[in-house]
Amino acid sequence: MENPAREIESVIRALTQGSPSEQRNAIYHYYAPGAAFEHPFCRVPSFKGVYVPGIGDVDSRAFITAIYRWYKIMSPKIHLSIESCAHDPKTQTLYLSLSQTFSIRFLPFHRAPVHLTSVLHLTEAPPPPPPTTATGASSPDVNAIINPTPPPPYDAAQDKLHAVQEGAEPSYAAVTAGDAPASPTTSSRRRSSSGAGAGAGAGAGTRAAGGGEEEDKKKKKWVIKAQSDFYNTPDQARLVAGVSPASVVTSLMQLTATVWCAAAAGVVGWVFGMLRPITVSVMLWFEYLRFVVRRLWYYALGGIHSEGYGSGVGRMKGGGDEKKGRGRI
Repeated sequence: MENPAREIESVIRALTQGSPSEQRNAIYHYYAPGAAFEHPFCRVPSFKGVYVPGIGDVDSRAFITAIYRWYKIMSPKIHLSIESCAHDPKTQTLYLSLSQTFSIRFLPFHRAPVHLTSVLHLTEAPPPPPPTTATGASSPDVNAIINPTPPPPYDAAQDKLHAVQEGAEPSYAAVTAGDAPASPTTSSRRRSSSGAGAGAGAGAGTRAAGGGEEEDKKKKKWVIKAQSDFYNTPDQARLVAGVSPASVVTSLMQLTATVWCAAAAGVVGWVFGMLRPITVSVMLWFEYLRFVVRRLWYYALGGIHSEGYGSGVGRMKGGGDEKKGRGRI
C-alpha cells in the first residue's frame, strides 16, 4: 500500500466479503511474512520459515487465511462499514473504528451488530524476488532485451580514416588527383549518421521512460506486520450468543462491579475516617516518647562529658598548687 489510509478499506472488504481466492491474495499481498494476528477469540503468533512435511515452508499468514476463511463460512453475508481511520506516520500505525453485523448461518436467529477497534502495525514491504526460469536461474532483464543500449553516435571522419587505412576507399589526395573516383558511400553514411542520431534520441526517450518506471518502483509501499482487534465486553458476548440478553447480562455484571467498587471505597474511607483521631493520637504519643528519649539520652551524655571536664580541670589546678608549694619550699 502506497497510501494505507486510502487503500485499507478495499483490503478489509476483500478479507471479510471476498471469495476464498480474494482473501488469500489479499493476505499474501498486504500482510508481511510472519505477520501476527490477535483477536479476543483467537491468536496467531509471528513465525515464518517453518517446514511442514508434504507442504513445505509455512508462515503465520497461512493460519490468518484459515481464520478469515472460517469467518466467512460462519457468516457468508457480513455488513461492514469503516467509521473512522487514522494513520500515524511516525509509528506507521493505522487505527480503524469499524461496525459490522455478524450472523452465524447455523443459528437462525443469530444477529450480532458490534463495534470494534482494529490497530494495524505497518512495515515497509520487502522487495519482490527476481523472476526465475524453469531451470531455477534468474531470467534475463526484459527491459534490456526490449530497450537495448543504443550504439554510440556515428563519426564520419573516424569511419573514413579506417576505410582509407584498410584500403576499402581511396584517399582524398587520390580523388583530387583524378586517380580514383569519389566514394559512393559518403551520402549513405550521412544518412546512416542521421539515422543513428535519431536512434540515439529514441533510446534516450526510452531510458527516460524507464527512469520514470524506476521512480515508481522506488516509492515506499507498506504491508501489515501485526493486527490487533479490540471489542467491548458486551460486544464479545453478543458475538457468541447473538441475542440481546447476553449483552444485558454482561452490562449488569459490569454495573454490579461498579457498585461494588464504589461501596468498597466508601466503606474503607469511612473506616479510615473513624480511625483517624486514634491514629493521630497514637502518632502524637509516639512523637512525644521519641522526644523524651532523645532528651534523656542527650542529658546523660552531657553529664558524662561535664564530669570528665571538671575532674580534669581540678587535676590541672591541683598540679599547679603543688608546683607552687615546691617552689616556696
